[in-house]
Amino acid sequence: MNSSTSPRRTWAMGRISTCPGRRSARYLAAVVLPEAALPANPMIMNSYPTSSQNFERGHHSTSPRQVFSAIPLRQFHGERAWSFPIIAVDFYLSREGQMNSKTSQDIRNRGDGGIAALIATGDTELAKTLAGFLAAAGIRRVRVSAPDAEETTAFGDYQLVLFDLSLFHPETPLIAALLNARMHDTHLLLIGTTEQLNSIDPTLKDSVETCLNRETSAAEFTHEINNALDKIALEREVIQLRKRLDESEALHRFIVRNSPDLLYVLDPQGHFTFLNKNALKALGYRSRELIGKHYTEVVHPRDVGRARLFFDKAIALPGPRKLELRLLGKNSKAPLHIETSALRIRRKRSGQNVKNDFLGVFGVARDIRQRKKAEEILHYQYNFDFLTGLPNRTLLKDRLKALINQSQLCRENFAVLYINVDRFRLFNEAYGQTLGDQLLQNISASLRTYTRESDTLARIGSDEFILLLPDIVDEKNAIFVADKIARRMSYDFAHEDRKIDASISVGIALYPDHGKTEETLINAADIAVCHARSHGRRYALYNSSLDNRRSTKLTVEALIKEALNEDRLVVHYQPQIVIPENRFCSAEALVRIQAPDGKLILPGEFIDIAEETGLVNEIGAVVVEKACRDIKNWNRQGIHIPVAFNVSAVQLAQEHFADTLLGRIRAHRIYPQEIEIELTENVLIQNMSWVVANLLKLANNGVRIAIDDFGSGYSSLNYLHHLPLHSLKLDKSFIAKINEENREDSIIPAMFAIARGLKLDFIVEGVASEIQHDYLCSLGSCIVQGFHYSRPVSNEVLLEYFETHQGRMNG
Repeated sequence: MNSSTSPRRTWAMGRISTCPGRRSARYLAAVVLPEAALPANPMIMNSYPTSSQNFERGHHSTSPRQVFSAIPLRQFHGERAWSFPIIAVDFYLSREGQMNSKTSQDIRNRGDGGIAALIATGDTELAKTLAGFLAAAGIRRVRVSAPDAEETTAFGDYQLVLFDLSLFHPETPLIAALLNARMHDTHLLLIGTTEQLNSIDPTLKDSVETCLNRETSAAEFTHEINNALDKIALEREVIQLRKRLDESEALHRFIVRNSPDLLYVLDPQGHFTFLNKNALKALGYRSRELIGKHYTEVVHPRDVGRARLFFDKAIALPGPRKLELRLLGKNSKAPLHIETSALRIRRKRSGQNVKNDFLGVFGVARDIRQRKKAEEILHYQYNFDFLTGLPNRTLLKDRLKALINQSQLCRENFAVLYINVDRFRLFNEAYGQTLGDQLLQNISASLRTYTRESDTLARIGSDEFILLLPDIVDEKNAIFVADKIARRMSYDFAHEDRKIDASISVGIALYPDHGKTEETLINAADIAVCHARSHGRRYALYNSSLDNRRSTKLTVEALIKEALNEDRLVVHYQPQIVIPENRFCSAEALVRIQAPDGKLILPGEFIDIAEETGLVNEIGAVVVEKACRDIKNWNRQGIHIPVAFNVSAVQLAQEHFADTLLGRIRAHRIYPQEIEIELTENVLIQNMSWVVANLLKLANNGVRIAIDDFGSGYSSLNYLHHLPLHSLKLDKSFIAKINEENREDSIIPAMFAIARGLKLDFIVEGVASEIQHDYLCSLGSCIVQGFHYSRPVSNEVLLEYFETHQGRMNG
């Protein structure tokens, strides 16, 4: 070791090696300073790696220049450890040229990253030299120590250990210590002479990163240290990647296992290889009971064919597929309705064409039992009469059309029986709607007992039924059945302590003698029943000589035209109340025909025929005109009562309906907000484009829109999101079920929740008792109307009602 001194500083230069046969020699220069003399910035000195004689301060040459930063050292005399507070150490140059600049920059940018290094040596000069190399590599945490037998167990506290083999002696359990260090991911570099390196135990040699000869060049030495540091950095990155991967896998595993959907994986043969927790729970199996089983073992037998076709397509074609299936649970008798989508799983390798890349099918299934139940309810309401449970007019027409097609193909006859309950309107008025409904339920139940499985019994009106009788040979068979039914249906209906006489009349029409379409057959049977009633007979068979003027439709049509011509259409109003506050808020306008004898004919007896004949447009115009006139008169008195009235599909289908209504509102100088139109759900499937256009125009001008008879018609609820609605008016058949024996209902709260969720007013009509009133109050705030509050009354009586209830209802 050569050195030169000065009064203020000691400069130490150590030559690492001068290898024979090689043109390069590498040097490490370090400045040894007292700590008090440490400058604020690194000390810089110039040197040239030619020979020790050329090493002098301030010497300049054309040789490549080598720059070193000063390294202050603190030596603890009498101890084995030195602490190196390193400022900075730049890299070194060889005679052959400058170092690679990229490598130097990588070292400077890398930093120590929290790496702790141990120089295990008792050689002070070697420690200084190695510390310089570590500093050049960016390591800031360095400890120098000559460990004894007890201290070797601490090797695992360091990420990098540079071990001087000169420390090795038989009493030092070095091999065990170094092997323990490798278990702690410590990188080991052994430094020694050729003789020391050759004598290393093979077990030890396999456990270290590198064995370096003391004669190794500085560049190679630096290269090995940097390799070790790169490995440490790479291992740390791999550890972080593994940690993130483990976290990601754990997250995805949690999501998959706890997904509300039913997830499963099938192998190429269709056997389960995975099912998540919800899939197993829904089917009632344990994982070991289904893994390895074929999917068809849980598919309903009637759906197996569709399931096979579905999964075959999922295997053969790209992209997801969807299918509704029924599954069979382990212990459940009822099938599990699901909607499943499936996607094939393929093996992919970048840049390679992989044969037999199909690995299986990944599927997602969703429990749709609630949706199916809701669809069944809506389908039932659309096709069946809620009161009696019989098919309604819609389903009857479908079955009658199918029967006509079948009869045409097979050249068979069938009969249409039109059944009418005698004097039902008088019965309803005398005893009330509730008792009238009970009578209709009894009659429908009795009629069922006289029908075959192939027959169709439907309710098409308040007191009207149709019975389709296939395979009727001739009119004698039809007459025999009609007479038998009419005789047996003439009985006393018991109510409390009274017996009420009830009977029916039957009209008969035959296919193809009396008609070949649905309309002509039903019309012929209707004419026949009217003839039977007018002549006091139990039944009548249609023939062309019957007086058509006795047909109900023709009679009612003439009555409507007469009322329009003689201005005998009157408008009554039924108050609407907000509960539980009992606040009078609005009224519904209801049209009546005043007969010449002064009797009022209710809309249930003529409105259907008015729609069929188109007279409803004229009736609607009269109702609008009279309602607007009444509202105007109320406003002059300082009374503001919004009015709602019904609008039919025929009216809304008119192109200029909205313009006409808005024109009458402006003509009477009333506010559009004082008008609310009510339309039934079935209106929405007829001339939908004009219906929507008219509704949007009315709503944009302030007119309120309400759905009437909600829950009894159109099966889809999509229109609720797309139409400018303000109110939902529940069909009165729902509230009619609430009575002394049945004080609760599951459908009404559901309908209430729909209205509340869509922020619409919820109106219940047909409230006829205190029990029904109390039940609705328990559900929350809504609008009600019905006989319990007031019957429909004239304009004058409504104003009296308003004055009487103003303090209590408008306070």
